[in-house]
Amino acid sequence: MRKTKLFFDGTPLIGKHVSGVGKVLQETLLALDTKVYADRYSIFIFLPFDERHNASHLAYTYIKVKYLPYPHKILSLFSRMRVAPPLDLFLGKGVYVFENFRNWSLIASKSITYVHDVAFKMHPEFIEERNLAYLNKYINMWVERSDVIVTVSEASRVDIEKVFGVKAEVIPNAVRGDLFRPRSVDEVNMVRNQWGIPERYYLFIGNIEPRKNLENTIDAYTQIAQPGEALVLIGGGGWRNESILDKAQHATLDGKIVMRPSGYVPDEDLPALISGAKALVHFPWYEGSGLPILQAASCGVPIAASDIPPLREVVSGFSDRVVFASPEDISLMAEAIKAASEKQHDQNIKTPVTWASAAQKLTDIVETL
Repeated sequence: MRKTKLFFDGTPLIGKHVSGVGKVLQETLLALDTKVYADRYSIFIFLPFDERHNASHLAYTYIKVKYLPYPHKILSLFSRMRVAPPLDLFLGKGVYVFENFRNWSLIASKSITYVHDVAFKMHPEFIEERNLAYLNKYINMWVERSDVIVTVSEASRVDIEKVFGVKAEVIPNAVRGDLFRPRSVDEVNMVRNQWGIPERYYLFIGNIEPRKNLENTIDAYTQIAQPGEALVLIGGGGWRNESILDKAQHATLDGKIVMRPSGYVPDEDLPALISGAKALVHFPWYEGSGLPILQAASCGVPIAASDIPPLREVVSGFSDRVVFASPEDISLMAEAIKAASEKQHDQNIKTPVTWASAAQKLTDIVETL
C-alpha cells in the first residue's frame, strides 16, 4: 500500500526559544514519530535551505527533514502571494500541515491550517500593531486556500466560524504526562533555588502582554500576598508590556514581590516550578485554549483562572481543581487566588489530555482528505 505523505511547516521550530505554537507542533510531531504512524505515512518537516544550521535539534526516528530551494525571506514572501511557486512542486504530492496561521500555494495537494485563536479579530486592542496588520491583511487568503481549518477549542471553533464563515475542526491542546507530573520537594527546591524564587510563590506562565491581563492579576495578588511570598511571572517579553512591568516593580517596592526569572526557563524546569507553586494564576481577557492550566493540572497544582468559555472548556474533568473569577473584577480575582492556594496539591492525578490523542485526531482529519 502506498503511504500518504505528510509535510509539516517546520519554521515554528527554529527560533531561539520555541513559542506556544511551536510547542504544539513539537509535541504533535513527537507523538507522530512512532512505527505505528510510520507504517501509514511518510512524514516530513520542511524548512528553507538557509535554516539548515538551526535544524540540528530536529532529530526524529521516523520523521525526515526536507529543505526548500529558497531562503527564509523568500519563502515568507511566497506565503503572502496568491500566485507563487507551489510547495508541492518541490516536495511532492501529499497533505500539508501549516501550524501557524499562514500557508502556501499548492498545486496537487491538500492542506490543513491551524488557526489557534482569533484574538486579533475579537480583541484587536490587545494585539501588537504590526502583527495585527499582518494577520488582517492575509488571513482571508490563508483561510480560503486551506482545505481544513483546525483550532484548539470549541470556543475558538465558534469564533472562527462566526468570523470567517467556514467550518473548523477541533484538536485540543494536550500535555505530556511523562514531563508534567508532580515533582518531589527536593527537586522543587533545587530548581526554585536555581532561579532565585522564594519558598512560597504563585505562578503565571505566558507572554508578558496585554491580553494576559497581568495588571489586574498583579493588583489581585497584592490584595492577598503575605510577607515573603512572590508572584512569579514566567514567559517571553511579549509586547506593549511597559505598564505591566512598571506595576510589577511598584508592587515589589511596596513589599508585594512580583518577579521574573533572569533568563529563559526551559520546559525541563517548568514541572518542578509548577509543582512548588501555591497556585497557578491565569486570568487572560481572551484565550484560544489554556496550555498552562493543563500543565498545572497534570502536576496536581490548584488553579485560579478567568471565567471565560475556553478555560471552562479546557478544565473539563478536573474543574474541582480550579477557582474561577471574572478577569474584570480584581476583588473576585484576589478571592479566587486565595481559595485556590488553600486547596491541597494532588499527588495522584491523571494527565487531562495527551498528545497521542491530538495526533490521532489530526490523522483522522488527514484520512478525510
